[in-house]
Amino acid sequence: MATEDPEAREWLDYFMSQPSSQGGEMEMEIPEARSFIIEVCGEDIVLIIKFADGRERSLSMTADVAFYLREYLAVALKSTETYCRPE
Repeated sequence: MATEDPEAREWLDYFMSQPSSQGGEMEMEIPEARSFIIEVCGEDIVLIIKFADGRERSLSMTADVAFYLREYLAVALKSTETYCRPE
């Protein structure tokens, strides 16, 4: 029997409560990531993302969060391959 991660559920609930940009209600700019670096710092993993406009942002995460991110990215990539193929 699988158990649910309360922290992941809290984050998903927060994300789902945010206004959608698809309805045109609130347009937000999403910067394009150009490159990234992953570093291991002790028990944490640091993801450094460089954006097209030159800005950089760093995220520190535990191994558990990194595994979740990997799984969510894999699902998103499979969805993109399935639903966004040119006809």
